[in-house]
Amino acid sequence: MSLLVCLGLLTPFPANAAEVVVSQQRVLSLQPPRPPEAAPPAPFVGERELALWVEDEGVRFDATWSVHAPAAGWLDTDVAAAAVHLESVTLDGRQAAVSTEEGMHRLAARLPAGTARIRATGVVDGQVARGVDIALRGASGPVQLRGAAHLEGAIPLGDGEFWSTGAPLRLVPLSADGDDAERLVLGQAAVGVTVADDAIAIQARLRWRAARGELGAISVELPGAGPDLEITGPTLARWERQGDTVRVELVSDDATAVDLMARYTSPLPTGDEARVRLGAPSLGGAFRTTHALQVARDTQVEIVPEVGELQAVAASRLPSWATGLVRGANVAAFLGDAREPRALQLYRLTPASQPPTLIDVAQYTMATSEDGHVLLRAHYAVRNDRGAVLRVTPPPGLQVVAVRVAGETARVAREGADTLIPLVKSVETVEGLLTFPIEVAFLGRTERWSRREQRSVPLPRVDVDIAVARATLHLPPRYRSRAKVGRTGVVEDFTEGQGITYGFALGDVRAAQADALFQQAVGAWMDNSFEQAQTLVTELDQLGADNEDVQRLKSNLEVVLEGKESGNVAQARRVREQAWARAAEDVVRQRSILDEAERSYSSGDYDKAEAAYKEALDIGENLVKLTSDVDEVSQENTVLLEKIASSQRVRAEKRAAEEVSRRKQKEPPPAPAIVEEPEPEPESAVASAPPPDPPPPDVIAGEFVMEVELEEGEELAVFEEGELAVITQDRLEIRFDDVEITGELSKPSGQLLLDRDPFADDDLAPSDTKDFPPVQVTASTVSVVVPSIGEPVRYQRLLLPAGGADAVPVRARRKRRAR
Repeated sequence: MSLLVCLGLLTPFPANAAEVVVSQQRVLSLQPPRPPEAAPPAPFVGERELALWVEDEGVRFDATWSVHAPAAGWLDTDVAAAAVHLESVTLDGRQAAVSTEEGMHRLAARLPAGTARIRATGVVDGQVARGVDIALRGASGPVQLRGAAHLEGAIPLGDGEFWSTGAPLRLVPLSADGDDAERLVLGQAAVGVTVADDAIAIQARLRWRAARGELGAISVELPGAGPDLEITGPTLARWERQGDTVRVELVSDDATAVDLMARYTSPLPTGDEARVRLGAPSLGGAFRTTHALQVARDTQVEIVPEVGELQAVAASRLPSWATGLVRGANVAAFLGDAREPRALQLYRLTPASQPPTLIDVAQYTMATSEDGHVLLRAHYAVRNDRGAVLRVTPPPGLQVVAVRVAGETARVAREGADTLIPLVKSVETVEGLLTFPIEVAFLGRTERWSRREQRSVPLPRVDVDIAVARATLHLPPRYRSRAKVGRTGVVEDFTEGQGITYGFALGDVRAAQADALFQQAVGAWMDNSFEQAQTLVTELDQLGADNEDVQRLKSNLEVVLEGKESGNVAQARRVREQAWARAAEDVVRQRSILDEAERSYSSGDYDKAEAAYKEALDIGENLVKLTSDVDEVSQENTVLLEKIASSQRVRAEKRAAEEVSRRKQKEPPPAPAIVEEPEPEPESAVASAPPPDPPPPDVIAGEFVMEVELEEGEELAVFEEGELAVITQDRLEIRFDDVEITGELSKPSGQLLLDRDPFADDDLAPSDTKDFPPVQVTASTVSVVVPSIGEPVRYQRLLLPAGGADAVPVRARRKRRAR
């Protein structure tokens, strides 16, 4: 039976048995896709072995860093601070080139895949008695110390052996009992700075906490402490000062926690600008110290802190041990582990001797009708240093209907009959403040004109001084002035205040064009678009426009674009610092772009990194024009140029390597793309093409019809046959005869006053019409138009006091109708 079973097992399966045959390609297609291989990281620095020898002239060191390169690539790393004297730097035993950038010695080299070693030897200047910072590239690893000193920032292991965690290292004197290796002390140093009118008060809270061992005798360095230094604390027995070092004796030798308070003052520098250095406390014996700084002011001095690597935080986020050290208004608060030189930049803004607000030129244009209707437009060229509002009192019977400040519609306040107009701060220049325009439109009605009229027409009152007042009064139609030129302020033409027309004649359309260009140039200056502002100023020169404001703006552009500081050097620096303050957003954006560029460079995306470096360089080239520390920003721009060149070099090497690899694989090069050029059109077709339409003319003369759409609540004032009519219908047409239209015509904001054929009176002799100029419509959306429909009478006043009532005398006579 067993033989039969064996024979059955050896018999093949029948043909109809279940069989599945799958190809290898099908099996592979059923497998899940393999994840893409991640690009290997760039070479990086690992551990460091460090040996230190304390000598008379300083501290000699021998440092070796291990470099790991998962794949071939570029290594760009710091080696030591620029203040460290390097004697030798080698890479795998070969001398390496080191450059000095951003205050650091840097090494850049291309490494193959694998490991490498960087070795640096040199000397760090300094005396251990005063503390020596070992400003080498931080990394973890063993440290050997030979000499009478203690190493802060590393974990003591005994017998001069330490383990570095990557924190900054500092050599300090040994304590009296020599038990530094047996203890671990953590420190906290909080400094509060209050800037008052007479002095700078500094108060510091210093804390030691022994995590292992006992404190024993402790010391603290307070650089810059004044002669009135006072040290207090509950566990303090006595203290002794030697220069900037304060040695402290405690009540108990086995204390594990110490809290001390240090107080002193520093004199407040005089002058508009000053820089005060602040010393950062150094807690002797502390392995690591957390620093806090809070700045406050009890005066009007502006404060700009310079704190290095400390991070800005809200005052409410400071820990409890760092609060209660200042008085007055909080300026800034900082927190971190960095112990770097600190300083305060102080700016004292002294009020100018000139009035807070001054009107250089007040120009009034008034149109009247025989029945007493009046439309008055006031244009003020204002120079404002520190004023808040301009108080305007309208003439009796008139009210304010529209206000514009610096070209923008303003929201005003009412106080009785007065209108309070908000002011903007004038732009500061090297040669003084720029003026800005304020336009106020008044509409109302006064007494009816008699046939022989002699009256005094009041003008608006303002609460600031006016240097020059110019008034143009258009008499009602058919009225002729009997006032004599040279009397009661009547002039044939204006001789003062020509700057508001940029040197052009009164009514010249180029004056409005120049004003628009100038306001755009001022806006470009405030946006730090200096090249655009320079282009607009050049257009003003080509137009022939010039006045004091244009020259003042040019002086600012010369300071920024050409670096000129002739004349008032302090004011030139102030102008540049104000522009630097406006560039704060650009500084933040540049840092963000640089961070993205570094990430792209590290990941191997050199195209993206180069584009980001170029964008950051464009911002830096604009910033170098603003800062007083030109060398620092220029150095940053030089570093950016080197990084751009480095990325281009790496990209070129990468392309060359890819080309070599492609040639080795004997891959045919890609066929060039064939671009079919369009067939040229026959000459006949070109010749028959219609010429482009000519540009529209600037001036259009002839019959003109204007359609006006009124919104709900709007009114339109129209002169018709010498009478003023108010129209409120939704839509109407106004037809003008012998009208000249200059510039763009659109429905204005506010009130509009137009004359509808003022010479339509049949009784008026044709010979009389030659005295009246044709109606010129220059309505626009930026101002209220006062029509020049009657004989103009010009008045000029100089040096009007604030609040003074000004009026223009009128002597006129109505001409009889022709029979």
